[in-house]
Amino acid sequence: MMKKLIVFIFIITPLVGVPQDFKNGVFNNLDSALRAPNQVQSLRLDSDNIVEIDASIVKLINVKNISLSHNQGINLVDLFDKLAMLPKLEFLNLSDCQIESLPANISKLSHLKKLMLGNNKLTELPPEMKHLPKLKELIFSQYPDDFRRLTDEQKLRMLSLLPRTKILLTEYAGGAHGYYRLGARTVRVTKTTLWPNK
Repeated sequence: MMKKLIVFIFIITPLVGVPQDFKNGVFNNLDSALRAPNQVQSLRLDSDNIVEIDASIVKLINVKNISLSHNQGINLVDLFDKLAMLPKLEFLNLSDCQIESLPANISKLSHLKKLMLGNNKLTELPPEMKHLPKLKELIFSQYPDDFRRLTDEQKLRMLSLLPRTKILLTEYAGGAHGYYRLGARTVRVTKTTLWPNK
């Protein structure tokens, strides 16, 4: 009696080139983002101990949102030079980075619309920030040791550089909402998420 030989063929198709953390254009590390650079809209590199970001980030020509919070010691001069090569970048989160001052080359981020600087050690902004014509929102936290700790003179000096920019004080977990006056400007206290809606 002839025995039938049954051969099972399993076809395994590897997900080559498909980053595992990809969802709606949001990537959580640079390596996976570079595997689909044209699809990247948002990049989250929070708490990655970044000092100098890899030069390959300039390949993400469609990225709109980048979050780099909790990267203490990040080289901002190097960072801004590289981010200036991203023509669609609109949102940058640099909160909780222990930043004491911003370098002059922040003016190269000419497409920036929202900048988060909460929970740093800033007491002033560089005059070059007046060359950010599209900046709509400058976001600090509303905690007492952030924007609120500055003198009125320091606050007004910041505001004078950005006459068309809204200053928002946010509490990331919710909390007090409303407005308060600072000279001729109204500073808004609001609840927000750390990541903007697309």
